[in-house]
Amino acid sequence: MNYPYVYSLAALKRFLNLIPETGTPAKLTPEYLKTAGFRNTNDRAIISVLKFVNLLADDGTPTSDYSLLRDNSKAGAVMSSHLKTAYKELFDLYPDANNQPDEKLKNFFAPQTPAGGESVNKIVGTFKTLCESADFGAAPISSTTTGQGPSQVRVVSQTIPSSEGGVTINLNIQLQLPPTENAEIYDKIFESLKKHLIDLKPAANA
Repeated sequence: MNYPYVYSLAALKRFLNLIPETGTPAKLTPEYLKTAGFRNTNDRAIISVLKFVNLLADDGTPTSDYSLLRDNSKAGAVMSSHLKTAYKELFDLYPDANNQPDEKLKNFFAPQTPAGGESVNKIVGTFKTLCESADFGAAPISSTTTGQGPSQVRVVSQTIPSSEGGVTINLNIQLQLPPTENAEIYDKIFESLKKHLIDLKPAANA
């Protein structure tokens, strides 16, 4: 597995500290980094790292959780959830990976990546810098989008009894919902679901 890393830990830390002070960009691009004061071409690696921890989509669009990083009361919990997902194998081995010494982290990353020794050092440094922005003791934020796809919601099975002792239909519906902070979108989805599926009535016998 290729674990991304930054060349300047100070730049990554400065960018993470800047998120609560700035608006959420439409896309995080090299041009945006330049306007934010990150003019070194090596700083573009910040984008790859944020994509790896699922705070940016593949095209650089911030996820809904990126915006939550602007809320100091939620940022630590959001970051810790994303790190536990992105570095799952590491946290499976060391549940307190954020507290492990550099040597143990190097021993983990070295066989997991084709990168050389200096790159492994940067991978470790990148991970530890991200951990500085996380609160691993905080309660999880239920609205996070830590998965690698749309949110999944299971709908309780609906049983539709037939009249006259006929066949009974059981519906077990699962939805995949796009992450969004607009509650109206979810309301409309469930309203349509109720109208077209949940409120189905058995047809009268011909």
